[in-house]
Amino acid sequence: MTKRVLPVLHLLNAKQVREQARLVYECGADGLFLIDMGGSRVRTSDAVDVVRHDWPDKWLGVNVLGYNVPDALRHVHEWPIQGLWVDHSGIDERPLSWKVMPDIRSAQFWSTSLGNTHEVFGGVAFKYGRTLSLDACAEAARVAAGVLPVVCTSGDGTGLPADLEKLEAMRSAIQGRARLAVASGVSPANAKATYDYVDDALMATGIEREFGVIDPKLLSKVIAAR
Repeated sequence: MTKRVLPVLHLLNAKQVREQARLVYECGADGLFLIDMGGSRVRTSDAVDVVRHDWPDKWLGVNVLGYNVPDALRHVHEWPIQGLWVDHSGIDERPLSWKVMPDIRSAQFWSTSLGNTHEVFGGVAFKYGRTLSLDACAEAARVAAGVLPVVCTSGDGTGLPADLEKLEAMRSAIQGRARLAVASGVSPANAKATYDYVDDALMATGIEREFGVIDPKLLSKVIAAR
């Protein structure tokens, strides 16, 4: 699978969104995720419009914080984007459970029946959730790969890299049935090792000069490492 670099932009204002989108795309990143830390769907939609005005054909995704997969799909299915990232995908990660929750099953049906083409990045063994063993992470990934195009995991917290053994276990469990993404702690220092196990890397903290401002030199180093 093609390895993708997908920077995450923390939204501040229209001018910042326009400038940072230009930087990301001109550096050669494969796409861009937009996220409003206040969870504002309106601010996120406005930012999508700003990016699309200048870059109508580039890969663009959003994370609308606080929404589960079905609700997020209902809100963004008409937006001109390619990717939807949801922190909690609806996989039941309780011990001895390992099943797909009803909400993700309904989301899969809803998306297919309406011709939705968004690439869903669903959080599995994601930060601030349950603490899972390596075997548990692998089993959660195996189940998720049956319903999600992209299984998205993370380290233990914002800016913290995922353990490489965890990524290896999840990749082995997926067996090529879905893409594996990581969404925390990716930086020039660990990008090459991380890409040995993942298909997509989403990053903000590791390439930011300050909150909402991406450093082009750091981003370029991550792109070169994939």
